[in-house]
Amino acid sequence: MMKKYISILLIVLIISSTIVSAFGLGTVSTLSDIEEHWIRDYKEVVYFLQHIEVLKGYSDNTFKPQNPITREEFIKILIVALGADFSLIKADANSFIDVPQAHWSYQYIEAAIQMGIIYPLEYGTNLDPQKPITRQEIAFMLARALEGFGRKRLSVLSQTSFLDDSMITEGAKPYVQAVYEAELMKGYSVAGGFNFGPHQTTTRAEAAIIIYRLIGLKESPKKIGFYAIDSYKQIDTIKYFDEIIFGWSALMADAEGNIRFTLNSTESKHRLPNAYQEPLNRSKELSIAAKLMVTDARTSVIYPLLESKAMQEVFIKDALQAIEELGMSGLVMDLENIRNTEKGYRAMYVSFLKDLQLALANKQYTLSVAVQPDNVVGYYDGFDFKQISEIAEDIILMAHDYYDRNTVAFATDHAPLQKVKGAVASLLAKGVAKNKLILAIQIAGATQVRSVGNEGNRIYTPTMTTVYEALTTRNGVQGFDYNTMTPSFTYVDSVEDIKGTIKYENRMSVNIKLLLAKFYGIKGVSYWRLGELQQDVLELLQ
Repeated sequence: MMKKYISILLIVLIISSTIVSAFGLGTVSTLSDIEEHWIRDYKEVVYFLQHIEVLKGYSDNTFKPQNPITREEFIKILIVALGADFSLIKADANSFIDVPQAHWSYQYIEAAIQMGIIYPLEYGTNLDPQKPITRQEIAFMLARALEGFGRKRLSVLSQTSFLDDSMITEGAKPYVQAVYEAELMKGYSVAGGFNFGPHQTTTRAEAAIIIYRLIGLKESPKKIGFYAIDSYKQIDTIKYFDEIIFGWSALMADAEGNIRFTLNSTESKHRLPNAYQEPLNRSKELSIAAKLMVTDARTSVIYPLLESKAMQEVFIKDALQAIEELGMSGLVMDLENIRNTEKGYRAMYVSFLKDLQLALANKQYTLSVAVQPDNVVGYYDGFDFKQISEIAEDIILMAHDYYDRNTVAFATDHAPLQKVKGAVASLLAKGVAKNKLILAIQIAGATQVRSVGNEGNRIYTPTMTTVYEALTTRNGVQGFDYNTMTPSFTYVDSVEDIKGTIKYENRMSVNIKLLLAKFYGIKGVSYWRLGELQQDVLELLQ
């Protein structure tokens, strides 16, 4: 009987994945030739590199994992992974006779030279770009990239850790050892140890693993944790973060209809909890910055505040007083669902933030601003991203809640990687500086489509605790959608006549978003919220 249920679940899972792809989220190819190759065990690597457009599949939906990668191909994926600035290339640059400006790889090769990744003197007048690249050549390039990450400079070395050390060119040994110690290139297992294979060529599959590891070695973004609703049960996790944002304040309308700042809302869960001093003291003991967040999504209170300078002045005074009394270092504004409308709320919000930032700065406090992305359905156009980022110390991009509230035929993702990547890229293109941008990851909840008996499907947003309880107590199939880079759990309970699918976040999907932040080189990643951080995700933070 169990085998029958599992078969049904697998069919449901396959259908669900097909439907999601059909609804226009797919920007990557479903690769047809990796299941018979060892790279199948690292599918997240291949698909992530496709998502960030570093290493793509071919037009026939193949990856050709065993194909040797050429010099120009490897240089291209390396330079893109490093975030090359092609504007630095000199207009008259032409370092190699066989790589003219009209050649497809010209800009990547010249950028690599500009960045000190390759030296023309090592190749002469001709690069021979279509020649398969050797592992020793790759070691030179990677070690130089590591130096760009601020790693220790190469030391003089007479011998590497590899058994075939004598086959490695003398001048290459420091570079080979450096990439080995960084675990970028581990060598091939043989009796008694490992060979490096310096003159072997590298396959596309091997290059994918190397570049994926390299992105992982980029500078880790700042880790920000949100302490808000029901977070006390994970108070000990404060120690894993560089900064804690306490979501304890909101807006309120007083008896006269004035919109005020409040720590004691009767309408919002964002209010000062009992024993609030304990988490605050914990952050202070650990020298972790603590900030106060004002959260509200009701335009019925947000818009009147934006329309009234008098209300804003009172708000600013009260907020500063709260920060001072709580002993915090700054304020985080999280006013959501703002649309510009004919009244011009976008400009009003910018004006308010300018006044707020000035008042905070006069007291040596900082201002951060949370914004909704511009690629959600019904885009909230009340955020002038560039101006906000210029006013604030940082801008927190809430790239989540993309799930379709009107679709109950199947579960949709609340943070598919294409959407998250698109949101980050859009803000950077609009002029938001990388050192101002924080990517917000929402891991406190999930989306679920569920039916009981003949009642039909309904959509739910369960907490992560509820999701993980389902994973351990229900019979079902766990899957991972490489099209959206998110996990899923599909189950059928014949006794209770229940079936459903949950789309959520786990260690792999969160790590992928962390790698996305590293790829773009942005300031930080925030996690909503303490209280719902599951063990597999916590392992990433430790």
